[in-house]
Amino acid sequence: MTASAGDILVISHTHDAHAADVLARLRQRGLEPVLFDTGRVPRETPLTIEHDPRSGWSAHTRIDGRDVDLRRVRSVWWRRPQ
Repeated sequence: MTASAGDILVISHTHDAHAADVLARLRQRGLEPVLFDTGRVPRETPLTIEHDPRSGWSAHTRIDGRDVDLRRVRSVWWRRPQ
């Protein structure tokens, strides 16, 4: 099973050793998790959330040079956001 970038979101901070271990183990399984560090928003990690009554909602971010469509997130681990 291979998830695409952004299907698994780990919400924590960049220096969280436990989150880094989980991310590494998920990558070993062929998955592409994304670390969302709330402390980096908005300077380093832009976040756009929009809602339109007709077309629904959308949310996008750019993390370490990767565009992430947050509508594709299927799993979230809320670790220790700062």
